[in-house]
Amino acid sequence: MSSISVSSLVLGSLTVEVEGSDSTLALSVLATAPAVLSVELGTPGAQGPAATIAVGTTTTLSPGAAATVVNAGTSSAAVFNFGIPAGLKGDTGNTGATGAAATIAVGSTSTGAAGSSASVVNSGTSSAAVFDFTIPRGDKGDKGDTGNTGATGATGSPGTAATATAGTTTTGAPGTSASVVNAGTTSAAVFNFTIPRGDVGATGATGATGAVGPGVAAGGSTGQFLSKASGTNYDTTWATIVPGDRYLTSSTTSLTIGNGTKSLTVGTGLSYTTTQNVTISFDASNHMHGEVLTYNTGTGAMTVDVNHNTGSGTYSSWVVNVGGVTPVTATAWGDITGTLSAQVDLQGSLDAKLAKADNLAGLANTGTARTNLGLGTAAVEPATKLVPAGGTTGQVLTKLSNADWDDAWATPSGGGGANVQSFGTSTTSGTFTWTKPANAKQVHVHLWSGGGGGGSGSCNSTSIGRAGGGGGAGGTYMFVILDPAELNATESVVVGAGGNGGAGVTTTTGNPGTAGGQTTFKNYRAVSGNFANGGSSGSGAAGAARQSLALTTLSFNGGGGNGATGGGTSAVTTTSVFYAPTGGGGGAGGLAGGTGIQSGGSGGAMAFALNNSGLNVSIAGGTGGNPSGPVAPTAGTTSTNSYIGGTGGGGGYYRTAFAGSAGAAGGWPGGGGGGGGGTDTGFTSGAGGAGGNGRAIIITYT
Repeated sequence: MSSISVSSLVLGSLTVEVEGSDSTLALSVLATAPAVLSVELGTPGAQGPAATIAVGTTTTLSPGAAATVVNAGTSSAAVFNFGIPAGLKGDTGNTGATGAAATIAVGSTSTGAAGSSASVVNSGTSSAAVFDFTIPRGDKGDKGDTGNTGATGATGSPGTAATATAGTTTTGAPGTSASVVNAGTTSAAVFNFTIPRGDVGATGATGATGAVGPGVAAGGSTGQFLSKASGTNYDTTWATIVPGDRYLTSSTTSLTIGNGTKSLTVGTGLSYTTTQNVTISFDASNHMHGEVLTYNTGTGAMTVDVNHNTGSGTYSSWVVNVGGVTPVTATAWGDITGTLSAQVDLQGSLDAKLAKADNLAGLANTGTARTNLGLGTAAVEPATKLVPAGGTTGQVLTKLSNADWDDAWATPSGGGGANVQSFGTSTTSGTFTWTKPANAKQVHVHLWSGGGGGGSGSCNSTSIGRAGGGGGAGGTYMFVILDPAELNATESVVVGAGGNGGAGVTTTTGNPGTAGGQTTFKNYRAVSGNFANGGSSGSGAAGAARQSLALTTLSFNGGGGNGATGGGTSAVTTTSVFYAPTGGGGGAGGLAGGTGIQSGGSGGAMAFALNNSGLNVSIAGGTGGNPSGPVAPTAGTTSTNSYIGGTGGGGGYYRTAFAGSAGAAGGWPGGGGGGGGGTDTGFTSGAGGAGGNGRAIIITYT
């Protein structure tokens, strides 16, 4: 340590410099001179830490405000928060030149097949559109009402009336046969009668009541039929016809045409059950179709889930019937009319016949009575012209051929019909119960599995590829015909759900979709529709097609379209069978080192190209997304009221510096979901579209 001594003789300030350093020492001499100041100098200390500066927050201030900088840290560790005012709104630019006016023209108009989808196609350009229309032919209308009765014809010339008079009446000897002889002509009859005298015998003891003989039972009412009461010979009774299942009815409930739940009141005592297809029709141009939710046989209250409709408006006069079934109706006895000899109708003829039989029942000679009735002699034809022996309770007498009296006892069939039970909808899947109808003869089983979900697009920098996700495969279809004896009174039906689409991503490879669920009945199943992979830097693999089975015919369902780094690949068009669903379209993506826009692939369509004019049939898949606009992809076609598989959903588009477009859902039943579009780093890729739910339709013929 060094020291310095300074002497000053005057008042004032004094500056001392230390040699070899940049330091100075300033002193003020306040004491009265002379004065002495001693200063000790120590060793220089170590160098202190360097100060730091960091940028904190940056806040946008209102236009015209003053900029600010605030140190939120310390003097040795500064953190500067900046406030920067927004710029003032610029002046409005000059009005651009007027563009050319777009034009729209109508091109061709074609009639499509009944039940197909309407379509409008622009065969022109976006600025000079030419719309070509395809409009499906309407369903066949209900049978019209019976026309009015025609005018009465002119009265014919009066004919010559036939005459009948009684001639002679002769008493014959006891034991001889009675006789009636026409001594005149066919138009002027003269009847001569010979009636034998009976001997008077002694009164005998009353005999035991004999067994009921062969013949038609007494009693009965109009419209009844002759039925066996037991297995005993000739034990018959008159019974009322029990009609089969009845569905045809009407309703005066006021309803507005549209989809959704409808409540109405119809006839009572009908045969409707839950999930049966039903048609509610005002006329050929205004009708609704759906499935029965509830029906009360006692009150006629019915609720229907309407999932398809044609026409519009509100009406209160409806015809209600089950789809595809012609109801069995009973015919009253009085409705059977016609002439027989001189009688007015069949009932009058039978009444007269029975009266004649009663009048002859007292004749002593049964052979003569049978001859007069046209039955022949008892010894020759007792078994051929009377009610046959045998039979069981509930059977009816039926003709075996056109020959006279060729008849036998048989069990009534109930008239036949079809019972349709449908399971699963576009929004529901899971486990259901099928109930076997009475008198089942044959069972037709249609099964569709759920469609596969589409994969999501990838997300990468513009220096590498950003592929869209692949489209999910369509579900499979199975059709089989079963003997009702193979089936229990109730059977479980499992309807598979559509697969989920892969979720969008913000980094690298997209997510795969999930497979659709399988649909099963008894030991039969429609296997799941395959899922699609997510997009990568190169491509997104589509869901692969799987085989469908219709009886002994194998065919493939529609596979999905691959995702790509350019435009998405369209799914395969089915040209062999309309039952099998189709796959979803692939998602679009960006090319490596490139930007711009790319369109998604279309969902799989169904098309039959036949050689006969007017028989070319097609069902469109969902359209791919279009980045110009932009326009999102559309869902596949749903088959609400037919046994056709759903088509695939369209793939999502790619648009640089924007989020990827999501793929569209597959149509119901079983359509594959479209792949999602790829995207650039900093954005979220498009999610894959969901597959359509499965379906089961079981038709029982009785």
